[in-house]
Amino acid sequence: MEQQPTLKICRTTVDGRPVVDLIVRHATPKLRDLLDELEYKIVPDIANMRRKRCVTPAEVDAARAPLIPLVIGEPVDGVVMLRGE
Repeated sequence: MEQQPTLKICRTTVDGRPVVDLIVRHATPKLRDLLDELEYKIVPDIANMRRKRCVTPAEVDAARAPLIPLVIGEPVDGVVMLRGE
């Protein structure tokens, strides 16, 4: 059984600079195609996880906006479910 795709947005720092990571787990093949177009990168050594690292609000908006129509329900512990279609 496949797991439900999820999106999580995290703030962190890299080299002392603030960044925002958009993390998608358990993407379906169709969702992976969209993530590839949006330049989400595979995270080495973590199965079925892709990340887009953003340093400006405009980058966050561009990486997040195409995923908004796929959101199912409300966030739980900072994670939202995505339709995999």
